[in-house]
Order: sequence, then structure tokens, then C-alpha cells
Amino acid sequence: MEVNIAPGVGIDAQQVITGRGCVIGQSGSGKSYLVGVIAEELCRLGLPFCIIDTEGEYSSLRNSFAVLLVGGEGADLNLDTDMGPLFSRSISYGVPVILDVSESAERAAVVEQALAALYEIESRARKPYLVVVEEADKFAPQVTHQRMNIVEELSVRGRKRGIGLLVATQRPSNISKNVLAQCYYGFVGKLVIENDMKAVSTLFGGKTDLGNLATQVAGEFTPFGIPHTGKFHAKARTTAAQGGTPVVAVSGAAKEKLGDMIRELSARGPVSGGAAGPAARTTQSTTAERSGALMLAPNFDEGYARDYAEKNERKRFGVLGKKTEAIENIGEAFIAIALIKIGIPTGRSGEYEERYVMLDDRLRVVRIDRRVSFIAAPAIDSARLSKKDLEVLREVASRRRVDIAALQKSVGVSPIALDHALDRLEAGGLVTKKNNRVTLANSSAESMRSPPRLVQVSALGRLLNTDVDENAAADRVRTLFPNATVLELTRVYMRVYETRLRHGSRVRILLVESLNGRELPDFGSAR
Repeated sequence: MEVNIAPGVGIDAQQVITGRGCVIGQSGSGKSYLVGVIAEELCRLGLPFCIIDTEGEYSSLRNSFAVLLVGGEGADLNLDTDMGPLFSRSISYGVPVILDVSESAERAAVVEQALAALYEIESRARKPYLVVVEEADKFAPQVTHQRMNIVEELSVRGRKRGIGLLVATQRPSNISKNVLAQCYYGFVGKLVIENDMKAVSTLFGGKTDLGNLATQVAGEFTPFGIPHTGKFHAKARTTAAQGGTPVVAVSGAAKEKLGDMIRELSARGPVSGGAAGPAARTTQSTTAERSGALMLAPNFDEGYARDYAEKNERKRFGVLGKKTEAIENIGEAFIAIALIKIGIPTGRSGEYEERYVMLDDRLRVVRIDRRVSFIAAPAIDSARLSKKDLEVLREVASRRRVDIAALQKSVGVSPIALDHALDRLEAGGLVTKKNNRVTLANSSAESMRSPPRLVQVSALGRLLNTDVDENAAADRVRTLFPNATVLELTRVYMRVYETRLRHGSRVRILLVESLNGRELPDFGSAR
């Protein structure tokens, strides 16, 4: 199966859908036109994709194909639609998505949240799906930062999840080198700026005369990484940008799928928090859709829980010597937990170490090493800290231990103001003061170097707590690890076995967790 983009020029569809490619060319070079040609061909082949449309120029695809428009003029759905279910259906129904952010004031946040939701869905689905990013230099700029943005992460790690990436840009010198270096095929149109020509030189491996790029006309491209060699002109599009005359009829089946998708997603309503929500990637899980929830992989089954309960029955012997407490019922229950991946700077520029933290709905740290325990986080959170308090906390975190005099010089506050800030931080358990030195409270023991093993659960039973608030959980992690970046947040569940033991009219509930096979003495209280 080939994606035909010009007479005699075809690309293997698998390479397009799951590979890493780029379309580069200055304004007026025909860059977006070629992207439109590729999108039309994918529609004809029935292959799903999502275009990040920054100028509202791809909506005309709907004139000839069953394509879902999210955002922009005449949209099928608004940008505040829950992106997780949207991409889940786009993948399963095979319906392409145009994410029109041309009118959004928070386009970076919208794109971050949308692609993060896709990343989460594909981490489980692992079905081929292409992401096309227009003006990629705006969403993955060449800047120094502590963590990869979502476009960079898709370029580096998306392929194993089935996600392909096609980036389009006028300024290759401004796009992240992490992204450009991953592109092993692509098409370069007219370029005249020296920095941009230098940026694409590595893509051709020094085998192309870059001076020829400046003489190319609109619609003419020089390819790399595909069987065709030499320049070519993109073929004519079926649909024109921003409207056009329909030529290819949309099949009834395609229309039906698109209609079903719009009705289902419209019925769900907008995602909580709006489209410009937290940058941390989240997995939504409401009561109605927990059938696809992720669970901490259990090591002990219900049979073990029964044996455990029998060994822990309270034995009260009467005149006849009979046991008076007996198992009445054993059932499954679940505890909601936020699994958060964070990046902690190592001290080397741009390098961080990945760690994992788990929090319950009361923002207690959940530890699962030898036994499950719920550890109360510091009594103070970032919402109660002033801007200067947080600045002091971040400075201490960057050094781990620092002299008070040096700290005062770094943050530029008076000794009295610094004392007050340190008193508040120490009262909250975030730092400790001793011998004129300040030390960051050691939270590393409450984080994990590797993520816990997860499995998908077919159905959830009764929840023993409420679902975790992602914003509050991310905020608490930023307080516990001041210099860390929240990379990913996934809602998971832990199975416990809820056993009812009866002695006459007295009923005792025994909770046995499924990870270590230990009793949870009192889930309602912290350690």
C-alpha cells in the first residue's frame, strides 16, 4: 500500500503512518499544499491521522472525506472536548481528526493536552496513527529546557506505541534538533535563508547541492529517505485549502462512523478543566468508563485473602468450644491512585532523572515496597506558599544543602524575610535548618526509580475513596519535589479484598491488599 504524492512518487503507507518525516519550505513554497496531498491520500486509504492545523486551512478535507473537525469555524466539536475518548474513537473508527487551533489563545496548551491524551491511549492500543504538526517550530522550538515537550516525546518514544510523526515548518533552524534528527524521510521545498539550509544539510547526508534549494519553484520538492531521487512537483489536490468543490464522494459507511463519533463525543460534554488544562498528561477515568482502567498488577488472589482471613479470625470459644467469628463474604474493592512520572534535574544541562510518585485522593504518598502504606505529605502545600517562599524552596532544592548566608544572597531578600520563609517551609516539613545550613527534606525515599507494573482491568468494583484530583496531585508533587517537572500523570487503581467477618450482630471488615498480601489496618488514617 502506497501513499502517492506525485506522478511516479509513492511512499510506503507504513512508513508514513508510523515513521518520522518532515515537510520543509519557506512561505509560498507549497509546504502546506503537499501536506494536504498526503492527508487526502491517507483519507482514500482509510488510514487515521490527526493534523494540528494552525491556520484553519485543512477544513476543506470535509468536503470530500469523512473527517472530524475539532475547533475552528464550523467545527463538529469544540476544543474543550475530552481528548482521550476522542482519540480512542478516532483510532477504533478510523476517522481522521483536524485539530484547528487557529483561533485558540492557548494553542500550545491545547496541543500539549491533546497529544498527551493520544500518547496515553496509544500506550495501550498501540495501533498505527499519524500526527501531522503544522508550524512545528512553534510547538517544539530549539530552546534549552529541562524536559522534552510532547512533540519531542512523540518523535523519540511514540513509534513503539504506533504513533507516526510528520512535522511541517518554514524554519528548520528553529525547530528542536531532537525532532529534526528523528526524521529519516521528508521533502524540502524552496529555502533561501542560510541557517535553514544548514539545518537541513544533515538530512541529506551531504549528498545534495543545497544551493539548488533556493532555485526551486512553488510546489517543487527535493525528497530524502524514499526510493525516488530528484526533484518532483506535488500532484493536484482534490480539495482546495479553505474550501473547494467536492470531487470524491464520501461513502455512507464513513459518514455513519463520523456521525456516531460526533454524537458519542457530544454526549460526553467538555473535559473537566477546559482545553488549556494542566500540561501533565492524564488518564481520565469516570465511574461510567472504568472498564478500561489500569490497575497495579496484583500478586495475590481472592483465595489467598480467604486463607489470610481464616488465619486472622478472632477466636472466641464458648461453653461448646466453637469458633464464634466466621467469614460472611469476600468481595473486591479498589483504591484510586495517581501515578505521576516526574523529571528531577541531575545538575547537567538539560538532563533529568525519571522517577515515579503515587498519591491517593488525600494527597498521601502511597508506598508499595514491603507493605502498602499511606504517608501524609507535608502539612503545607504550594497554594499556601508565597512567591518568595517558592523561590527560596527552589533554590534550596537546586543545591540540596546551602548556607543561610549564601541562600540570602541568591534569592535577594532581607535576613528577616528569609527567616520567616524558612520557618514556614520548615513547619511544612519541606526543609530543615541546622547550624546555619538549610537542607531539603528528603523525599527521594517516597519516589520510585521504576514504574509499578500495570494491567488493564475489565471492570472495577466499589471504590474505597474518591477519584484523585489531577491538578491537586500535580501541585503536591511540585511541592515535594520543587525542581522536578511533572511529565505524566495516570490514574490507576489498587485492588483490595474486602472481607466481612461476623460474630453475632458484630461485623468486622478486614482489608487485604493484593500487592503484598498484607492487611490495611485503617485505610482512613495516615502512617
